[in-house]
Amino acid sequence: LCFFASAYTHVDPRPGSAPEYQTRHAKYRETVARALAYLQRRQDPDGAIGRRCRGKEDPMQEDPEGYMYNHVIATLALCDAYATTGDPALQAPAQRAVDFLAAAQDPRGGWDYYKAGHLPEDGKKADERNRYRIDLSITGWAVMALKVAQMADLKVPPDMRARTRRFVEHMERGTDPEPRYAE
Repeated sequence: LCFFASAYTHVDPRPGSAPEYQTRHAKYRETVARALAYLQRRQDPDGAIGRRCRGKEDPMQEDPEGYMYNHVIATLALCDAYATTGDPALQAPAQRAVDFLAAAQDPRGGWDYYKAGHLPEDGKKADERNRYRIDLSITGWAVMALKVAQMADLKVPPDMRARTRRFVEHMERGTDPEPRYAE
């Protein structure tokens, strides 16, 4: 989605660019507009995206509990669409998504399948280590989303980057030769 954001409203800015540029990319406009509308419909008032996908609403019947993957990738798409198009209708949903991402960051600097401090009912039975884990994969997606948010001039808390850097550095300092993806 984020790579097709240019199909939404963008025009080739180069002097003398061919008018067929708009025609060639116009075929994606409706698809991208529908995708962006879908993400906005899926956004909760607190900014979370994808947390409500469960049951009949989730045709793939996938596990909806690990919703942070949904959220960070949807945040990346909204921020990229806003950065690319400047469409004011995308600014508030993108900012709410970034705000939720900031609130979801674990104090140690990364992100996991759930917002920090939140687990579904069955997850509360998990042992201490799994209840408070952080995942490098989700953290990587979050870093990309936050970078695009900054490029779009959205508000990103300044301390998020430093906390994330400390977490990544901590993960690479281990003595085990096996790569670590979660703490």
